[in-house]
Order: sequence, then structure tokens, then C-alpha cells
Amino acid sequence: MFARLPGLDGVLVCRHHGHAVYGLDEHMKRHHNMPAAERRAQLALYKDAALLPPAEVPLPEPYGRPIDELGPAQDGFAVKLSRWPSASTVSHQDHAAQLWKPVKVQTFFRERRHVRYFIVRELEEGQGRETEQGPEKEQEREDGGPPPPQEQQEQQEQQEQQEQQEQQEQEKQKDGYWQRLSRLSYGWEDLKREDGEAVERMAEEALAKDRTGWFKRTRWVEHLQAYLDWKLLSYAVRPPSNDEPELKQVALVAEELVEQAVRGLSTLSMETLHWLRSAQVTEPNARPLGRMQNRGSQQRAARLWARLLCYCLRLVAAEEEEEGGEEGQRGGRKTTSLRSIARLFPWHGRQKLAATRLWKLASRAHGGGSSDDAISDLRKYVLRLSETLICQEVYHQPFQSGLVHFLAALGINPDTLRLRTAPQFSSLLGSLVYCVRVLAAEAFLPSRQRGEQGAAETRALLQKRSRYLVNGSHSPMSVMLSLLSYAKFISLRTPGSVAGSMWWSTNQQTFFIKGRPVELERFRTMAQGVVAEAERVLWEQLLWGGKGERGDSRLSVKLVGIEDDVTIVRRGVSFLSPARLRTGERWTLERLASVPAPVREARRRRRRGATGRR
Repeated sequence: MFARLPGLDGVLVCRHHGHAVYGLDEHMKRHHNMPAAERRAQLALYKDAALLPPAEVPLPEPYGRPIDELGPAQDGFAVKLSRWPSASTVSHQDHAAQLWKPVKVQTFFRERRHVRYFIVRELEEGQGRETEQGPEKEQEREDGGPPPPQEQQEQQEQQEQQEQQEQQEQEKQKDGYWQRLSRLSYGWEDLKREDGEAVERMAEEALAKDRTGWFKRTRWVEHLQAYLDWKLLSYAVRPPSNDEPELKQVALVAEELVEQAVRGLSTLSMETLHWLRSAQVTEPNARPLGRMQNRGSQQRAARLWARLLCYCLRLVAAEEEEEGGEEGQRGGRKTTSLRSIARLFPWHGRQKLAATRLWKLASRAHGGGSSDDAISDLRKYVLRLSETLICQEVYHQPFQSGLVHFLAALGINPDTLRLRTAPQFSSLLGSLVYCVRVLAAEAFLPSRQRGEQGAAETRALLQKRSRYLVNGSHSPMSVMLSLLSYAKFISLRTPGSVAGSMWWSTNQQTFFIKGRPVELERFRTMAQGVVAEAERVLWEQLLWGGKGERGDSRLSVKLVGIEDDVTIVRRGVSFLSPARLRTGERWTLERLASVPAPVREARRRRRRGATGRR
């Protein structure tokens, strides 16, 4: 089955597969399906063979005799160094085709990471047999004496003719290889260009053929066609970096404003909170709007809204630099390139005015220090810019809203430059919807003026809610609610997503948890098995009952005798009557007294030993 190679210690070749092995037992187990007994027998035969790692196996000298155990040699090419100068393109192409030499190669290992080719000479048909017969003929000549001179001359002429024929055949073969290489090199660039175009077409078709209808619903592909550089657009909506102190200050104020708005929810009436959480015009939600259960999720939502404000301020700064004829000191070429994105941003109403005023306040606060008045002004214009972005009517042109445009820019994955799918985007969208609701409540009913607000202010809040915060209101919030509902619908039916990690089979008989099936029959018997195991532990280990003890000898309570009162919340109250409890206590004491002391002590020691091992 395995062969040793002469002159190469530490190399063992599998005759069946035609390559060397470096893990003998693993090779026989995986590739030969050999039982353990046969593997042990083979390992005993080759126990003295210390196999070398693939990287340490020495390669034979070039142009040596092929190794028959490795199978037939493969065709390969050897590079020839060249320093031939030429100014002619045609002559250089003709010379480039001669930089490769056809050779025959072999390798000890077939795995890609361990392949190391070495050159062997190409044998003619029958050459191996002649080589094998050569020592016998030489032995015969030694026994019979040297051949006569005439025979030596004939043999020499035949050998010269054979060498000439071999040389001519090799030259013809080389000419054929050079011609084929020349044709391949000429057409290589054309094939490479055609292949690249085909890959781009396949990517566009794969993007257009979305099976869930998510990209068709969002219409991001159509909107983002005006933006040639998606990488630059995703760079524009990034969180503020350390070299943007003005934006970091604005982001901090925005996060504090969201926290202030969330704290202000506790001072609103419960009915108002039910209305604020509802996405319907005429029906309040069953749950009130409040603080997120996970504090980290709420902080991420606030940072996401801060990214929207920083995106607006970056575009305002880029336009101001363009009007002033200045080049951005921070960001260099990217700051200058943001001007093309700034020209396409859909400003509406007083949005640009609020963003410009906020940018000037942020620049002034950074240059002159952060006083209380400066922070108060920043908070005022952060809320004003947020309100102008929320309170807008878009009707049949949703991307005329800066908030909806920000959703499309946020949908670009900055690492892959591909659009996010519904399961990937639903969490971001839900965070933005939450921020819109709490900031709208703060803008319509400021928490600092809660004591002065009455019925008129509450009615005004509900009217603005019906106009800007509900589904079907032709507002940016209406677009976001529609996309969020559709994204949740897709996520719950996508097994690979977090929301779709649990689902039922088509016949409702199997429940899947992250791809692992749980049969309904086993699920039904799970509670019964837990009860049976608890009963076994109670009788056999706590009450020292025998394994073969009959069930009728055990104390049991009928369900009719249980008095269950859900209004009783005190500790120490039993479901059994006092008389029944006294009967059970007397039975337990008699049971314990009937067990011999040596049996109790032995089982107690055994139980302690099991507890110690655990």
C-alpha cells in the first residue's frame, strides 16, 4: 500500500493515491476508510518511518529521473531570466513569448498549501526499459569482453542519429509551446476585460433580483444613482472623529437632548404616552412610550440621531468653504469632495437655516470655550434642526426629505459598499423611529415648561402627532414606519437573522431554535420527564426508597384535595389543608424511622461522595 523512496528518508508514498503522506493514521482513516485493527497493523509495519513535515521534505535535484510512485509527470513551465533590451513593441512581444520553458514536474504532496514542484526529465517510450536492461548488458559485456571496433562505431552512429532526432523533436515541441503561449498572451487582456465586465453585470443583476422585495420597497438603488461614489457618501454619514471637535460637541449635546426628552416622558400623562407610541391615527397603542429597557440600546439610538445632525453640518461646512473659495483644512480632498453631495442634499423650509446657525454656534463654542449660554444655544438649535427634519410633508416624493435621504445613505455598508438587507437595517430603523418620537414630544411639549402646559397644549400635540408622527401622514415618519413594518416582516421570516432565529416548520410539528429542530412530541414529554426525574430523586435519595419499590406504597395527594388561591401572596402558605399536612408529616417520620440506621448512613455517605465529585 505504501512505498519508501530510496535516498529520501522520512517520505512514504501511497501507491493508491500517488502522493506522499504526512499523517499515516489519519490518511488511512480518512481516505481508505480502514478499520482500526488494519490501521494498527499498517502502523506496526512502518513504525520505524519517521515522516518529515511537508515543508522539510528535501526536493530531488532538477532533471532527475521521474519517481514512478508519484504517477506520471505533469506539464509545467520554467522561467528563464532575460535582460534583453528593445525599444520595439513588436519585437518585445516576440521575445516575451520565449521567457518560458516547457518542463515536466512532479510533487510529493497534492494539497495546495503543501505543493512544491520539482523538475524531472522527460522519458521517451521504452527508455525506462532500456535503462533497466542497461546494467544487464553491461554485465554481459564485462563477462564476454568488449565489443569489436566495428560494432562500437555503428552504436556510436546510431546514438548520434538518435540524439539529433530527439533534438529536432524538442525544437518542434518548443516552437509549438511558444506559439501557444504567444496566442494566449495576446488574448489575455481581452479575456480579463470581458471577465471583469461580466462580473459587474452579474453583481448588478444580483442586486436587482432581490428575493424579498426590500430594495424595491426602499427605492434606494434609484435614489443613489445620482451619487457616483458610495464610499464617499458612507464617509459623510460617519460618526464624528477626533479631528472634528465642533461635530463631537454637537453630537454630545444631541445625546444629552435625547436623554432629557426621555426623562421628560415620565411627566406626561399615561394617555398621551399611549398616543405617542401608536403608529395609527385613531387608535392608541397598548403600551406607553417610555425609556428603552436596555440602556446601551438607547445610547446607540441617540448616537444614530447625532450622526444625522453631523451629516447636515458637514454639508453646510462644505458649502461655506466652496462659497469662500477655501480648501478644507481637515479631511483634505474628502472635505472638498463633499461639495458634490452637499449640492444634492434636499433642504426644505428652514432646515438649512437652522443647520447653518447651529454650525456657526458650534464653531464659536469651539473657538471661545464652552460656556453655559453656548451649550444652551447649541441645545436650542439642535432641537430646532431636529424639529424641522421631522415636521415635513413629502407626499409622493419621499427623498425630498433629508431624513429619508439619510436612511438611504445609512443603508450603505461602509465595509462592503453594498446596501444593507432588511434584517441588517431593521435595528437602525427602529432606533431612529424611537428618537423621532421622543424628540417630537420634547419639541411639541418642552419638559421644562411642563407646569405651564394644559389641555390646549395637549390637543396641539395630538394634532401635530396626527400630521407628522403616524402612518399614512405623508411625512418622513410615515415612510420610516412603513419601512420598519416591512423590515420586521422580512426579518421574522429570515432564518439567518436574529429576529428569525426561531420558527415553526410547515406542518407545525417541529420547532427550530437557531436551526436546531425540536420535535413537538419531545417538547410535550419534556415536562413529564422533569416531573418523573424529580419524583425519582425524592423517593430514592431523600426518603431512602428502593428502586423496585411499588408506587402504591408511596404517599400521594389527589388534585381534588389541593386548595389553590391565586390571591394569596404570603410566604409559608400551603396548597394543602392543615389536616392533610399533619398526615403527610406523620407518614414521613414513620417512613424515616422504618429505614435501618446502617442503610441511612451508607446512602448518606454515597450521596456526599457524589456531591464532592460534582
